Amino acid sequence: MSVGGGSLQELEQTMAALRDPTRRRILLGFYDNSVDRTIDDVAAGAGVHRTVAFQHLERLAALGYLTTDQRRGLRGKPAKVYRLARGPIELSHPARLHRQLAGLLARALDRLGGAGRAAGREAGRNFGRSVGVQRAGPGLEEALVPLTALGGRYVLKPEGELAAVNCVFREACVEAPLVVCGLHAGMLEGVLAAAGQPHSVLPLGPRPGDGCAFAIEPETPAGAPKTGVERSLDTPDSK
Repeated sequence: MSVGGGSLQELEQTMAALRDPTRRRILLGFYDNSVDRTIDDVAAGAGVHRTVAFQHLERLAALGYLTTDQRRGLRGKPAKVYRLARGPIELSHPARLHRQLAGLLARALDRLGGAGRAAGREAGRNFGRSVGVQRAGPGLEEALVPLTALGGRYVLKPEGELAAVNCVFREACVEAPLVVCGLHAGMLEGVLAAAGQPHSVLPLGPRPGDGCAFAIEPETPAGAPKTGVERSLDTPDSK
């Protein structure tokens, strides 16, 4: 983890948020699944009394990690809900601007046009191959385990869609989505190829409340007609 900007105040805020094990578990639960929660939801999930949950939630709101709203549309008094208000928890001292560096490099590649985006995608493939499970046979979910070990969370959806519920490149993606999403797609292709599951992967962009999405199809044998994803990857805009 690293503290954005590296200021002492931010460091103290982060330490205060994470110091108590129950409060830490509550906060990390919001990062794992960013849906709105009531006090009762949090109390049940953390296995604590609602008064304890309320105290931790209000503390996290005071520190700026959570914000509050009212859940309406149900009978009775509107319920107070809490939702995530800040980006990823970052903690480093002395300061290290890795996220900013990633954004700068992604924008530099994007300025090179198709050649830069193709270079980013190939870098992703090479990295995926280097961390992939080097054996044939595992299914898609097992093949993606090396990326989940790095913090990614992937869910296979119907009709060949893969959701990156926690995109590990999300903040850099804001800077240059074509480069970063292409690199991520290449990384997925590399790790799947290493596991004997060669697939073509096409970034589909963010999905509200569900991270980023990718179209994923098994690669076709040499000489066979290309899949829809492979044809899309051949277009200039996809590179």
